[in-house]
Amino acid sequence: MLAIAGVVLFLTPGLLVTKYLSHSAVEQFIQSDPATGFTNVKCNNGEDVKLKKGATFTCTADGGKKATVTITSSSGDYTWSPS
Repeated sequence: MLAIAGVVLFLTPGLLVTKYLSHSAVEQFIQSDPATGFTNVKCNNGEDVKLKKGATFTCTADGGKKATVTITSSSGDYTWSPS
């Protein structure tokens, strides 16, 4: 059984690596569209987010604005909308 696990880990080296979505990249993306009016965006309390499809987190911005971000794939795709 241990040999099988070793083979799986050898053939799939990224299996035990946890991937994260950069909170600062999301913040910059949300702020990049001036039409939204989101400024000074802070996401997930300044913590990177574990990449898991379907996971959500909140971003806040000046003026009490909030946005909900949903991770749509394990490769880091996401959508966001004002909330």
